[in-house]
Amino acid sequence: MKKDLTELVFILDRSGSMSGLESDTIGGYSDRATDNAWAHSYLPGDFGLPDAPHGWDGAISLSPDINTFSLCYGAAEADGSYNADCDIGPTDDFGGMGIPGTDNVIDFADLMIIAQNYDSVLAKLMPAAGGPTAVMGWREIAAGVWSLRLIEPCRDLKGLRLSSDSPGLSATVAAGELLKSQAGPCFVQNIPGRGLDAGLALLGGGMSITGAGELLRVDLGAGVDPADLRIDVRDSANRPIEFRIDVDAGTPANPAASWMGLNHPNPFNPATTIEFALTAPQRVRLTVFTVDGGRVATLVDAEFPAGTHQTAWDGRNDRGRTMPSGVYFYLIEAGDLKQARKMTLLR
Repeated sequence: MKKDLTELVFILDRSGSMSGLESDTIGGYSDRATDNAWAHSYLPGDFGLPDAPHGWDGAISLSPDINTFSLCYGAAEADGSYNADCDIGPTDDFGGMGIPGTDNVIDFADLMIIAQNYDSVLAKLMPAAGGPTAVMGWREIAAGVWSLRLIEPCRDLKGLRLSSDSPGLSATVAAGELLKSQAGPCFVQNIPGRGLDAGLALLGGGMSITGAGELLRVDLGAGVDPADLRIDVRDSANRPIEFRIDVDAGTPANPAASWMGLNHPNPFNPATTIEFALTAPQRVRLTVFTVDGGRVATLVDAEFPAGTHQTAWDGRNDRGRTMPSGVYFYLIEAGDLKQARKMTLLR
């Protein structure tokens, strides 16, 4: 354990070899814990403020917690950048509130614990959508530069690790447009000095990545086959997710479900892109509205074949007039699919 817990926890005992009462440093007494009892009194991932009374503040936020974690991501115990407080995973049940079982390295196992506990009210507003399997595809967009795409929404996709056994590989990783469009912040970082060992996670308890599109853009250099890379996909409870993946794959002709993704970028100026998918040929109507229900523009009103499609809105109404900054809604109507989402235009 990395923190002094005696002020907040009466009993912490794994052996159960003693009986009677036990006192903590502030004079509290309690019956000794039962065999193999475990406890901790802080939120894993809460690295706190230097002037906080106990060194932590009861919440996980971008500053200081995520910033602190980013500075030591990939560090082992012998490294100068290693921060023992950040070595919290894997926990005994792989969940955010499990007992930290440190492994002397700060990496993807720790990131997934933090991602589960990140404090975001938006987590309670995000509905589950998509199938149980992560369907992904690699697409080469330039020489040695590959885009890893989520081809269709996955119901509970929380995090992903992308790594390679090749020590001589020199790779760079950047967040794709799908991650940039999420309602909560995403952590994406490749560990320096390991070639390719990148961790990705959407931060926030109960939050999962919504929609479909580019997850990561990876520069592997010439001669590297992305099919040789290792992928570990996790859900919001840090459990492995089944996935399938193709190299240089286009979007399948027949997605498993019809859906409409989050627009990206969002907020946007001057234009934003909206993706949708159809399981069968269908007439599609995609309309933009103001928050009070007034129609602004009809982006799509036509027949589309099965597959994934996209359209864009340039922030203008049907008469070509530029709309002011504000919140707008876009609604898709296609057979049984009827779904509305919110987007923000910033001038």
